[in-house]
Amino acid sequence: MPEQMNNPILPTIEEIAEIVADVMRSLDDYDDEEITEMDGGIDLTIATNGKEVEGVGCADWGFQTGDNSYTGACYHYRNWAVRTVGKEDSPNEVAEDLLDQLSECFYQ
Repeated sequence: MPEQMNNPILPTIEEIAEIVADVMRSLDDYDDEEITEMDGGIDLTIATNGKEVEGVGCADWGFQTGDNSYTGACYHYRNWAVRTVGKEDSPNEVAEDLLDQLSECFYQ
């Protein structure tokens, strides 16, 4: 069960949307057939423990693409949000979905 917190410190929608836009741009390197084989896009994982970076005041979080579950930048965080990012997605909508998933980890 995830750790319950009253006010988790989460990444901002702008921070996540920027990463989503970068992932979307990377899809330009693939043709449509390759993207179809990847289930329509690239998986993006955002993860956090809901705490701030000590002395900085911003969220301590990480992200990774693909299935890097044991070696990726998210592995040491307890709370994950995952979404497949496709070419036609809206970066802000994907970021909002990922933040909603993270929030649910803390407010169940």
